[in-house]
Amino acid sequence: MKNLLFYFLILSLGTFVACESEVEDAREDVAEAQEEVNDAMEELREEQAELAEEMREAGMPDLTDPATVVQAVQNAGGLTKLDPSTAVAVIDGYVAKLSGMDGTDGITSKLRELKGELTQSSIDGSKVGALLKDLGMNTTNVGQGNAALMQLGQALTQAGNNLSN
Repeated sequence: MKNLLFYFLILSLGTFVACESEVEDAREDVAEAQEEVNDAMEELREEQAELAEEMREAGMPDLTDPATVVQAVQNAGGLTKLDPSTAVAVIDGYVAKLSGMDGTDGITSKLRELKGELTQSSIDGSKVGALLKDLGMNTTNVGQGNAALMQLGQALTQAGNNLSN
């Protein structure tokens, strides 16, 4: 009986060591994947910075500047009349700008959702309205003390309300 218990204990330890090895391998795989994601994000930020520089050199407006965005919206006759390709360019610019900042995950997530909606063949106005209202409130909250961000937040909220009604 003692031999049987001894063999069972040896088999259990072998199984435990094998599982521990698999867990360690999985941890290493996750660490490698995270490093690849971090590298890809850094490369994306560098590419976006280069693109922004090229746009500045070409005399194109900075679509991540709140005052410029508000002006573009006003020129279009309102946020809901803004050309979808311009809206997507603004969204891409803000996602790139905010991705490296702490506490902006919620905003970038909503921006990505909004971009997804705006690139659909059939746009769901009520969903876009809800996203715009959320973005407007978040922008207004973040923009306390910054007139351009406050104005942008109000424009987003108003456009969201218009689409929801």
